[in-house]
Amino acid sequence: MPIRISHVAFTCTVLVMCLPMAGWAQDGGFTSPAEDLERAVLLQRLMEAEERLSRLEAVDQMPPVPAPPPSLADDVVQRLNSIEKTLNKQADAAAKKKLDDASKPTMKWTGRIQADYWAFPGQSPGEDAFESGDSMNPVDDRFLFRRLRIGVQGDIPDFMLYKLEVDFNNPNSPQLKDNFIGWNDLPFFQTVLLGNQKRPYGLDSIESSRYTVFLERPAIVDALNTDSRRFGLVSYGISDDERFNWRYGGFMGRDLQNIGTALATPSGGYQAEFDGRLAQTAWYECDGRNYLHLAMSGVTASTDGNAGSASTAQFTSRPEARTSNRWIDTGVISGAESYQITGTEALLNVGQLQVVGEYLRAWVQRDGFNDVSFQGGYVYVAYFLTDDYMPWDRKTGQLARIVPQHNFFMVRDPEGKQPGWGAWQIAARYSYADLTDADIMGGIDSTMTLALNWYWNSYARMQIDYINGNIHDHNEVDGFTAGSFQSIGTRFSVEF
Repeated sequence: MPIRISHVAFTCTVLVMCLPMAGWAQDGGFTSPAEDLERAVLLQRLMEAEERLSRLEAVDQMPPVPAPPPSLADDVVQRLNSIEKTLNKQADAAAKKKLDDASKPTMKWTGRIQADYWAFPGQSPGEDAFESGDSMNPVDDRFLFRRLRIGVQGDIPDFMLYKLEVDFNNPNSPQLKDNFIGWNDLPFFQTVLLGNQKRPYGLDSIESSRYTVFLERPAIVDALNTDSRRFGLVSYGISDDERFNWRYGGFMGRDLQNIGTALATPSGGYQAEFDGRLAQTAWYECDGRNYLHLAMSGVTASTDGNAGSASTAQFTSRPEARTSNRWIDTGVISGAESYQITGTEALLNVGQLQVVGEYLRAWVQRDGFNDVSFQGGYVYVAYFLTDDYMPWDRKTGQLARIVPQHNFFMVRDPEGKQPGWGAWQIAARYSYADLTDADIMGGIDSTMTLALNWYWNSYARMQIDYINGNIHDHNEVDGFTAGSFQSIGTRFSVEF
């Protein structure tokens, strides 16, 4: 626009300069009528040019026309750029936080509550004597917290782990349970744990109480692996195809759960032992509904039969019910220098049905006395009345967490909330423990247990056990060497 106005102004300037010369003749006189007409035409053109110039100048001074609004595509692009910028900032912050977190230990709280009621509706004077030493004092019914356990566990960068767990079921005397530090992803050894942990004496002894089918462990398991945890250094491994798993290591024989200290006796030292277990999941299909497990374990231990209460040369067990005292008991085996234990185990699960069996045997070598041996085992059958099954952990060779098809109380479905019955399981177990040989009269126990388990969900359940057993060939107590008993146990448990 300014360029056009400049051209018009230049034209008008030229015309004005020419006008003075238009009225004079070449000789200096006035012009002719023809010349006057030409002059008038030029003036008219000049006036029109000035009028056009005025209009153009007026347009040039008008405010600029605003730019058109951006198109929809431009708006979308602008918003996407803004979102992308925000996401990049968030990703950078998350990456920084993850890097910071990776350099710190993690922490996860765990715990379990198991509330029991035990009734003893029928027992003989012999069983009363084994419980209290007085055949006239019947076994009392009781309510108790079987376990009040709290723990914390986690990982430590870059390849370490830890666990700290204490049981407060006896508030006046808390018990140390799993308390260890460890290392993962090691060459050859895979995982190594140092601290208080379970000795691998077989299947039932390493099972978590969160998953066991019966309230208490079989008598022979409890006798040969009493309070199964000891302080030790253990390697845990698994094959690439998860078909085989193993654990082996050395332990101190003394139980630290109540005292936290192991003192070396003058003759027996720490009464150390070396334990191992090799397990195979020989068959596994249908996402774990069907499987076959086989395993063997072995123990060799040094003992001190002359160390009194500090000796580990003693095998003792409750009668598969939560009594105050242990009814079968070898006492400290005099002259014991060492012992060995072997165990075999098998488990078959086909859908809702499970069959399990174990056999354990111990040989004790003594100085100045005859060597003795003890043995026992159990077999049980369990069946789900609902369409559920017992899961299996191939990495550790033991039972895993049950996940009911439907939880108890309410379950969700597309049509809303409908009542659910949880998972129901029945089971029967026969167990046998022989702790009597030569001069050792610990007793021979045979027990039959019937169980009903109601799994409300994966973390809560109710259990009822009926137990019928008898003990004979026992060391005389208040004049009795035998007796029979019945017991009913009920447990409500939750865990997290």
